Amino acid sequence: MVQVSRWDNDSLPQLGTQAYSNGWGWYDSTTEREYAIIGSIDSTYFIDVTRPEKPVLCDVRAGRAKKSVWREYKTYQHYCYAVSDIAGSSLQIFDMQYLPDSVSLVYDSDSLIMRSHSIYIDKDRLYCNSTVSRANVPAAVTILGLSDPENPEFLGTLRPPIFDGNPAFVKCHDAFVRNDTLYCSGENPGIFIYDMTDADNGILLGTITEYPERGYNHSGYLSDDGQIFVFTDENANLGIKAYDMSDLGDPELLSVFRSHPNTVAHNPYFIGRRLYVSYYHDGVYVWNMNDPKNPEVIAWYDTYPQNGDTYSGFEGCWGIYPYLPSGNLLAFDMSNGLFVLRMDAQAGSDDIQLTKDFFLYPNPASSSFDMSWRQAETENLKIELVDMQGRVVYSQPYHAETGKNEASIPVSELKKAVYLVQLTGAKTHICKKLLVH
Repeated sequence: MVQVSRWDNDSLPQLGTQAYSNGWGWYDSTTEREYAIIGSIDSTYFIDVTRPEKPVLCDVRAGRAKKSVWREYKTYQHYCYAVSDIAGSSLQIFDMQYLPDSVSLVYDSDSLIMRSHSIYIDKDRLYCNSTVSRANVPAAVTILGLSDPENPEFLGTLRPPIFDGNPAFVKCHDAFVRNDTLYCSGENPGIFIYDMTDADNGILLGTITEYPERGYNHSGYLSDDGQIFVFTDENANLGIKAYDMSDLGDPELLSVFRSHPNTVAHNPYFIGRRLYVSYYHDGVYVWNMNDPKNPEVIAWYDTYPQNGDTYSGFEGCWGIYPYLPSGNLLAFDMSNGLFVLRMDAQAGSDDIQLTKDFFLYPNPASSSFDMSWRQAETENLKIELVDMQGRVVYSQPYHAETGKNEASIPVSELKKAVYLVQLTGAKTHICKKLLVH
């Protein structure tokens, strides 16, 4: 992957090395604009990334707690739901329909939950994980109904099963939910799978409690076809686990895999059979999971180069959002802010691309460089050069014919620097780095 742009504000308050927490994304289908949502120690930032090379801050909204290192977000319709895991917090709901002008705070209350470690939305339910009420009563999961999105209602709680006279787990650190089936990452005890059709009477369907490289079970995600469940343990040098979920009562281990040794994996997300993972010191990693017994790394980007060759810490990339229609990926780094990233189309070996075998030469270039590629079908493309501040310094349309295509681009008038060469079309999205010297 390459960095298209980065948004950061060095004047924001910090706790240690951390200025930012997690984030999320939102696509406004009415205006066809894309947005990033990122939390800081005291606030929530709404950023327009429709032009990915030039993020624009639209609005900032303060959280009730002013010094929180945990902020989490999810979106539903044109609303953003925000929680924090610190005393004195609340559930906040922002109406985003007026973006890019502003957002409106339509709900800010601790009457249902005061704090929550993470949240997930499935259909019209908000699952709040590891919650604490205003009266300091904890719950593994508190489930809220969103039939009225601005006025959530209490539906029930997830109660852990009792094994040998004790609860099997206490907290649900994170949860993935699809069609009322909830996969609870229960910290050290492992994974617990529930049927939550009745929000206040969950039925335990299966568990994953004994597995290789077991540690602090953090979060998981289910593939689009429902066949593969992947989860992370938030400990140094513990790999990501992939399970076959054909039988929820008896999941089968398929593989254990990782990026570098000693790394700490954080949050996984699926699109089809492509797995995206935020990886703390190791930034962002992407695997092709067509063969889940042998995952293949196809892309990566380091958002936190400060760690050098040390990979065991908890700085760096907290979360990612890979679901924007543009294909751009949002990464949220605890120290370095928001990254807008773009994955080379050639990394998607499982996808059908009209453009193949894309080359730049010479690279580095001084007076000009040539582009060469093979086109599967005719397509109208755009060739752009973008500097590292997000400014388009060269642009031209190009009609690509089936077969071999070539273009020569002058760069003698450009400053000596690194640029992004972008080739885009309806079915093409390629981005390469070019050094002009």
